[in-house]
This record gives sequence, structure tokens and C-alpha cells, in this order.
Amino acid sequence: TSLSKREVKLLAEWERERRQLITMDDVRARVGPTAARDVARDLVRKQALQRVRPGRYVLRPFRASGRKSAPSTAVAIEALLQGEAHYLGGLWALTFHRLSEQRYDSVLDAFVTHRLASRTIGAARVRFHVLDRAAFADGIQKAEIEGLLIPVSTVERTILDALDHPRIFF
Repeated sequence: TSLSKREVKLLAEWERERRQLITMDDVRARVGPTAARDVARDLVRKQALQRVRPGRYVLRPFRASGRKSAPSTAVAIEALLQGEAHYLGGLWALTFHRLSEQRYDSVLDAFVTHRLASRTIGAARVRFHVLDRAAFADGIQKAEIEGLLIPVSTVERTILDALDHPRIFF
């Protein structure tokens, strides 16, 4: 389905601003409160936005339009958990930090402060693990993935997580 002129303008503005995560507030600010819901729904239907949570979307770049593609699971999780204390780790972090020659990308472990049900996001099964808020003070770095800064465990934290949470790594 083709995009309207208004949709193209909206998407082009976000892409020029290098935006990847879009909220309903962003849509309302551009098109007004009365049209926002319809515009967001149409952009999801036309696969220009991918809904990851009510009111939160990942922007698909224009270069991907017309082709089947999706943001990485890490980017989708960041859109889901944006503004909350979290980091990505587990087996996925072993691959990310090149601590293993195996590629672990079908399961991704996200550490959070509150209970969330495991689910499939993108191409991976995401398991959420609850930690005390104090656990987010050290051992987390921001890594650029697809143009987004995403909190991931450091090499040292990944190894400590393997010792503290061995079930995750087996």
C-alpha cells in the first residue's frame, strides 16, 4: 500500500532527525490529537512503523520500504523498555562481546526491575529477569546498535551474570 503525502512527509522528517523510536506523543505533535490514532494505525498497517507496545513504535527506514524487514530484537526491546532501568545480557552478550564463537541470537535475556512475561520479539525469544534496582548501578555500558544507544552488560558483568545466574547460560 502506498503512503500518502502527509505520511511521506512525516516519515521523512523523523528519518532526517535520525529518530528510530516513535511514541504516540510524537505522532500527536506532528498531526494533532484527533488524527494521531488513525495515522499511527495506517503507518503500522503500511509497515512503516512496527508497534512494540501500545503507543510505542520502531520506525522502519525508507530504504526498507517495499521489502520485508524488521528492526533487530535489541532495538525492539529498547523501544519496549525505553525510560525504564534495564540492560541486555545473557548468552546474547557473549556473542555481542565476542566471548564465544557461537552466535546466540535466538534467545535474548533482558534484565529489568519489574516482572515481565517472556515473549517473542522480532526473531528472538526474549526472557526477562528481575533484578533489584541497585544492580543497575555498575557493569552496564551503552552500545550503539542500528543507530540507537542500548544498555548492555559489560564484559565483566556478563561473566558475573553467568556466575550469579547460571540457569540463563545453560
